[in-house]
Amino acid sequence: MKTRVFKTIGIICLLLVTVFSFALAIGKNDKSYADSTLIYQVDFSDSNDYGKNGASNLQSASFVNNGGVSFVKDSFLNKTAVQLTSTGVRQNYIKLPSDIFNGKTSVTISYHLKVDSTLPAFSRELEYGNGTNRMVYMPFHLANYFGYRIEKNGVDYAYAGQDTSVQGKTEGKTNLPNVGTILPLYNGWVLRSYVLTNTYFAVYQNGTEILRKSGDFTASQFYGASGYVYLGATDMDETADFSGSYADIRVYDGALTPTEVESEYGVNYTNYITDKWDFENENANNSIRDYHGNLVGSASVKKVDKDGKQVGVLALDGTNSSDMLARTSMTVHPGFITGHREMTISVDLKISSDISSYARVFEFAVDKTTYMALYAGFGGKANVRFEFTKDSNSTREILTNADYMLPLDKWINVTVTLGLNNAVLYVDGLPIVSAQGFKFNDGIYWDRQSDNLTSWEG
Repeated sequence: MKTRVFKTIGIICLLLVTVFSFALAIGKNDKSYADSTLIYQVDFSDSNDYGKNGASNLQSASFVNNGGVSFVKDSFLNKTAVQLTSTGVRQNYIKLPSDIFNGKTSVTISYHLKVDSTLPAFSRELEYGNGTNRMVYMPFHLANYFGYRIEKNGVDYAYAGQDTSVQGKTEGKTNLPNVGTILPLYNGWVLRSYVLTNTYFAVYQNGTEILRKSGDFTASQFYGASGYVYLGATDMDETADFSGSYADIRVYDGALTPTEVESEYGVNYTNYITDKWDFENENANNSIRDYHGNLVGSASVKKVDKDGKQVGVLALDGTNSSDMLARTSMTVHPGFITGHREMTISVDLKISSDISSYARVFEFAVDKTTYMALYAGFGGKANVRFEFTKDSNSTREILTNADYMLPLDKWINVTVTLGLNNAVLYVDGLPIVSAQGFKFNDGIYWDRQSDNLTSWEG
């Protein structure tokens, strides 16, 4: 049997939305943006004053450091990051002045964020208040399926609740996250923004809005003589401190849009590749995060000629296909999908002409009926088909074009983009099929690395 080879498997967050938003930004003249000013910026670049505010005369940020605060140069996008490691309660964290809220109707708080997968339950990524009003942000809430809990004065604004339609579909687990739950991207960088106004509160991630709630979130209500702004700790109880990293913390005195935040930071979708298996070092390691591949059966990583150049590839020969746990493949823990409200999967591959029916390019599964799969032969050989099963084998989202056959015995690129409400499948950059109303939900992959789930690729 001929061997199938895979050049690169990667996930890029928010591809379509980011590209589209940049197109809209060209020549834009938005008054609300023009009226917004950068009033606070801490980029940790000054080793003599790591907390220096480079945007205004507001006081510098300060650090409570009992052995768990460190600074890492060129950590992300050539920026210095502050890394917090939890060692107890209010032991290691960052303090910003409450003055960032003083007299402000609207405020945008933004930073690059990396959530450590070992962070304590209920720990605070961000918390601010003044004794009367308070908002808390918890990226790992045990009752919230490892998702974000965001609350104002005890009222939840991001909290999953129970989705009965998917109970029992993940190895007997119940209460999986609803579509729309904010799940953390563990051990990888995202651009996170929070917007407070007198009519709504919003959360942005990597150039798209992922949460909006109506209400009075006027920024000045959080200012006061006893006001505080903590990144990494809480003032309200004895919860252990946060573990993770921050870079380029900014505060604007206005409500920026996702496009404007991206423009301010000078980023686009290429800065948010979350996982990449390129096989160039002749192993199956992920070069970005620690979700490394495991070679099973006769799977191998080797160098081959591709367009006159030697490149690393994953080579699969289709053997042991009858034994699900021993079939030739590369396995990856499916927890790497968690935290992708939208996502793009792109792979360069060369498919042999004797491909079998129902052969998968990849399948990421949490059980036999709940999975995400790309077929390179569905029914007939070389039919391309993408499936996402939301909760059972009878409720699937499907992308397929019965009139299109994948090219065989040549290198091609196959890319699937999953937006908030749409999906597109491309071959060599050309859209083969698209669907509006396609409902992707990363919630079925909610478990952290410690959970022993199974994933099959190839």
